Amino acid sequence: MPGMYEKDQTIKKQPVGGIHNVKSEETPLLRLLPSGPKPKGMLDEWQNETYDDTPLTGNMDGKDTTKFNKQGRVTLQAYGMWQDEPWMVSKLAEVTEIVGMAQESARQKRHSSVKLKLKVERSCASQMTTQAESGADKEYRIRAMFDWLSPDAQSVLPVPAGFRPGSEYTGALASLTPSAFEALLYQAASEKSAPVTLTGFVGMLLKRQMSLWGQLDSSAGATDKALTSYNLNASDKKLMQIINRFEFDAGTVTTIPNFNLAHDITTGAATAYSSRSGLFVDPRMWNLGFMQGYEAATLPNLGGGPRGFIDVIYLLRCLNALGQFRVLTNS
Repeated sequence: MPGMYEKDQTIKKQPVGGIHNVKSEETPLLRLLPSGPKPKGMLDEWQNETYDDTPLTGNMDGKDTTKFNKQGRVTLQAYGMWQDEPWMVSKLAEVTEIVGMAQESARQKRHSSVKLKLKVERSCASQMTTQAESGADKEYRIRAMFDWLSPDAQSVLPVPAGFRPGSEYTGALASLTPSAFEALLYQAASEKSAPVTLTGFVGMLLKRQMSLWGQLDSSAGATDKALTSYNLNASDKKLMQIINRFEFDAGTVTTIPNFNLAHDITTGAATAYSSRSGLFVDPRMWNLGFMQGYEAATLPNLGGGPRGFIDVIYLLRCLNALGQFRVLTNS
């Protein structure tokens, strides 16, 4: 169990102090995902439908209708997940006087809540596939966004054929050109029968690759040619090299940097996919269902020091994956 021990507290009572954390607490994905209905159990399901193609022929005068077409629907399913973030403070750490620290246990509890929210964000933005609890160490797991947007059938509770996105990008990041991206948008628009409006949660290297589209013509023959003229404001002394909004015939994309994508499920650490990959989604087609919101619990102090945990039980729903796609690359 993670904890805080006296030996780890490097600064004792001194005239200068404070604890400085360079880690970001940002969870941009969770801020945009709405809350949905409370799941009735760890296995949840909802209905999906799409319009099938029907013949374009007409009817003969005076002839009765004999052929009928049904409006079919399918069921999507996924499991929920219970996650916690434990905290503790050893007996000696609790009684040690730290400058600027009134109570170490209160600080550890507060940081556990931040770490749990990051854990939920990174779980939703991972490649985790859903599973049921079984055996001694196989817990319930959600289906994460990269798995929801897979063009291939999942191994557990697969999304039915015809309701999975029709394309993805898995090539080298350097080869993701505007024309390659436009092909992804065209496929997404074809699935919706309308231009799409998507939000792209992107790693920083993917964000930079897309910003460069406005500076160089990657499809030029002999040499790359500049597409834009830079506006250098002498008073501001500022050079702008950033693009956050992209408009194509097939759709519009707004990009948001996200450092929580495609983390390793076992360790929680960033991977080679994290900075190069992206989720291009319609936030209206997603929601989080909470069986239990974020709650704090205190465990008995058995002599080693105060301890407890923050936990949450939730489910990630993709109401309909069509018209969305993923960029998933580690090179």
